[in-house]
Amino acid sequence: MASANVSAPSTNAAGILAADASSAITKLAGVNTADPIVGTVFNAAAGTMVTIWNAAGTSTVLGPTTTDGTGFYYFANTGLAKGVGYTIKVTVPPGFNGVTPTSQTFTWGGKGLAFNFTLF
Repeated sequence: MASANVSAPSTNAAGILAADASSAITKLAGVNTADPIVGTVFNAAAGTMVTIWNAAGTSTVLGPTTTDGTGFYYFANTGLAKGVGYTIKVTVPPGFNGVTPTSQTFTWGGKGLAFNFTLF
């Protein structure tokens, strides 16, 4: 009987959460302050992107990052200045049920944040 090692993305919730935890640990390894920006995009399609922009929405500060199979996304807080305003934007793939991209503004206070979006 022949065997091979195959690597495929997990489609079960436990596998996805384990991959998220592993990814977060790896990304936090080089961060002095572990206060990430995380969240979930509910009803996200494959290829949904999350990006952090300056407050004016004219320049990308962090990302983009792609959500996983549950809609989870993660950003280390590197590159954000305390007391400065930013906009977190969700962009969906073209033609995804006519969904319009969504965004939320925030002022970085130096502590972790969670933003959850629901796409309709």
